[in-house]
Amino acid sequence: MNYPPSYSDCQELFEELKLLDSTTNDEFNQRKYVIIHDLAEARFFEARPYFIAGLENPDPDYRWACISALATHWQDAEPRLIAKLLNIARNDPDTQVRMIAIDSLGRLKARAALTVLKRIVENEDEDPFHRQMAYETILRILDYPSEAFPVWPGNFDTKLIDRKLLGTISSASDASESK
Repeated sequence: MNYPPSYSDCQELFEELKLLDSTTNDEFNQRKYVIIHDLAEARFFEARPYFIAGLENPDPDYRWACISALATHWQDAEPRLIAKLLNIARNDPDTQVRMIAIDSLGRLKARAALTVLKRIVENEDEDPFHRQMAYETILRILDYPSEAFPVWPGNFDTKLIDRKLLGTISSASDASESK
């Protein structure tokens, strides 16, 4: 098989993925993730609905691969996908899945995510790394230059957060949500 796969190769890969999903259930199978990656690289958009459904898969590696395909590879910023990524960023039980969802919202410049990201940053019960990633994602969405990003001292330090910026997000978000 050539790389990236041809359209006909993608059709075969997609059928193989569906077969693997139906026969292995939620069991780990590395081949699934290779296929998802190959379909994403080849831009086989016919798999998009399947990948969106995969965001609900019980296997966190599968959810991660689907987010990667949709957001990282395809830059899919469709509002319903953004809403799903927001839900995953807030609620997914797997740390790595939450991280790729938060990062993807920044890559997609999803301004609709600002309020949720602000809540993550301010929530002291959140994992510190999620808080840090959410803050950096806010800066990315707002097009801050990389030199404006905090240099974290090895752990999340709330003193490095621009509280005035977060207040602005709240005001701007509240005004746009009331319209």
